[in-house]
Amino acid sequence: MKRRAFLAASAFLSLFSAAPVLAKPVQKKGATAKTPAKGTAKTAAKPVAKGHGKPALHHRGTTAGLRDTGGGSGFRQSRPMAAASLTPPPQFEWREYQITGKLQAKLPGRGRSRAWIPLPRESDWQRDMDVTWKGNFERIGLKRDPGSDLTFLVADWKDGTTPELEITTRVATRQRLFDITRRGNRNEDEETLQRFLQGSSKLPLDGAIADAAERITGRIREPMPQARAFYDWIIDQPLKSSAASQCASGDLQALVGPGGQITLCDDALGWNASALFVGLCRASGIPARVVYGQRIGESRQFPSLGATGNVATAQHCRAEFYVAAYGWVPVDPADARRAMIQDNLRSDDAKTVALKRRLFGFWEMNWIAYHTGGDVRLPGGPDRPLGWVIAPQVALGDGPEAVLLPADAVVWQQESRGVDS
Repeated sequence: MKRRAFLAASAFLSLFSAAPVLAKPVQKKGATAKTPAKGTAKTAAKPVAKGHGKPALHHRGTTAGLRDTGGGSGFRQSRPMAAASLTPPPQFEWREYQITGKLQAKLPGRGRSRAWIPLPRESDWQRDMDVTWKGNFERIGLKRDPGSDLTFLVADWKDGTTPELEITTRVATRQRLFDITRRGNRNEDEETLQRFLQGSSKLPLDGAIADAAERITGRIREPMPQARAFYDWIIDQPLKSSAASQCASGDLQALVGPGGQITLCDDALGWNASALFVGLCRASGIPARVVYGQRIGESRQFPSLGATGNVATAQHCRAEFYVAAYGWVPVDPADARRAMIQDNLRSDDAKTVALKRRLFGFWEMNWIAYHTGGDVRLPGGPDRPLGWVIAPQVALGDGPEAVLLPADAVVWQQESRGVDS
């Protein structure tokens, strides 16, 4: 289903459809269809193909409502696919991960409750292979926020029920490498480019940010070398202690000190470095966006750039910028600094220099992306948008009057492991 048709269909379907449409099970020729056990639900998929090319996937028509499952059993539903602008070199093989998350919530009082669990996005470098869930929910299903293009698993619980949910996702990723020698037809639509040129209250493009962008680039006028100048400048910046800052505030202005001096925090480095890179690019007329995600596996570059065991708090933000004829170019200015800090490397160390050069145009895909930021609205939730969502959200009540629980009231654990192909 094309994106425009999907959005049009979604506009006419409410969150809780009185007569939701169920996707029919996929059945191979000569095989017997299997029904999930009570309390579980599953989206069908084929195994990742070995070697080159894309994994073999099954995609079905999408539905927008949630299914009243009558006692906690789930229902089948597919994911909308998102097109990517830049195709990676074909030599990279797919690697599959299985991620299992367990959710429990401590409700402050009686009443119905609802949870939103973000799911990985689809791209040329990332594929959702399979999603299963089980728990004591009343009803559950998939729902997408059209504004941010973020897909959620949305679950409802009856009054007096303590929410419990387990979700297992199989996702396949492959390395993403930008090749400056590969020019081609990488055009992005104008509406999307304009969206990623805009500033906001938390991402201001005037004042100190605009002054810094002009000072860093000087007489450089081409977007590719401008972006590289921003990238190098951010990596070389000194860090200040998070105890004396508001690193986790999500406000780029918190990085601006007296006299317009910009200093990164040692906490929330991924968000701060990526957001600063995006702000500098946009202030110079280069479309750019923060990509919110999390680490799910060990790194082949540095131990500090990977995650093992419980990865629920391994969130990490990266960035992309757009150049005509090349498309969206991946960068990770934070991880070069992270490796220097946690692996005790000097700025002139050969390993640091090599990593700094590599992470301009490269994403190591022991990491999954959820969305590209902006205003995220929880389907069937509060009207107030969120700047980003990379962890489950739980609310007491539903609809516009729902009240989100604080983070310490939600227990969320995730275990990730590589799946041998």
